Formats: sequence, C-alpha cells, structure tokens
Amino acid sequence: IVFFIGLFVAVNPALYRDGFALLFPTDRRDRVTEILNRMGETMFAWLNGRLLAMLITGGGTALALWLLGVPMPLMIGVITGLLTFIPNIGAIIALLLAMLMALSQGPMTVVWVVAIYAVIQLVESNVVTPLVQQHQTSIPPALLLGFQIVMGALTGFMGLLVATPLLAAGIVVVQEAWIRDFPGDEAVGEKAGETAEEDATS
Repeated sequence: IVFFIGLFVAVNPALYRDGFALLFPTDRRDRVTEILNRMGETMFAWLNGRLLAMLITGGGTALALWLLGVPMPLMIGVITGLLTFIPNIGAIIALLLAMLMALSQGPMTVVWVVAIYAVIQLVESNVVTPLVQQHQTSIPPALLLGFQIVMGALTGFMGLLVATPLLAAGIVVVQEAWIRDFPGDEAVGEKAGETAEEDATS
C-alpha cells in the first residue's frame, strides 16, 4: 500500500499538491504551495543523500569483508547498504550482523570488522552527510534519534523507515509556516539586531 501510494504521488505530484492547497483560503494558497514545494525539495535532497550513503557504505563494507575473508561479503554489503537507509539505528544493526558473520573467522576478525565499520561511518558522517546537508534541512541528532524511537514504538519497522523524511518535512513546515510567518518574529529579529549593534558600538 505504501509503495503504490508513493508511486501514484510520484507520477503526478502537482495534482495532489494543488488539490491540498485548494483546502486553504485563496490568499494563502500560493504560500501553501510554496511550503509544499520546499518540503518536496528537502525530502528529495535527503533521499539523494541516503542513496549515496547506502552506496558508499554497502560497497565499502562488501569490499572490506571480502578482503578479510568473511563469509558472504556481498550479501552483508547489500544488507548494510539497505540498513543505512535508517540513520543511526540502521548502522548499528548492520554492524551486529557483520560481527556475527566474522565470529567464524576468529575474534581478531571481529575487531577488524568493528574498525572498518567505524572508518566507513566516519566517512559517511564527515564527508557525505555534510555535503548533502548543504542542500537540505539539517536535523539535530538528538531530535532525530528521539523521533525514531517514538515512531518505532508506535508503528514498528515501518516507522523507522519513514521517521527521518517525516521529521525533515515537519521541520520545513515549522520553519516556514510558524517561525517565518509568525507575526512577531520579524519584530523580535529586528530588536535583537538593534541590541547586537548597540553592544558592538559600546
């Protein structure tokens, strides 16, 4: 059901976007459409980043496990890449799976597997993710982890899969529809700017 709903929406997203905007007063429809477009751009950028992270993590893991002689390196690499779709939690599950497979080669192999996973995660966190977040909403890690736990507890594995894009879309809604459009924010920002200028002058 989730797959086909996503497929239908992806084929003609403007139909559903414009239909949703019609539920709002005429003078707010353009703004609603703008917010929906921002949500779409954010989720598309997040998806591109996840796919790139999946490719790097899965390919690097498969190559490293093959060099170490761990059984079924390609399968573990594919599973690792797929689990990378779930930020934070997915990497931990993939590491546990690789460690179990490496036990057949001895405890030293397990140590090497942990070290390799640590290096791959460092590359993803410090190279891939920052490059992607230049074009999307940055999600605070603690907020993301808490939201994943809540979604996982409420809806199970499917909740973990959709937690990050839902949170990214929700942050865009809060930023655009609440913070940016809130009547008092502009005045507060101007007052804060004036205070900063006075402090700098003094």
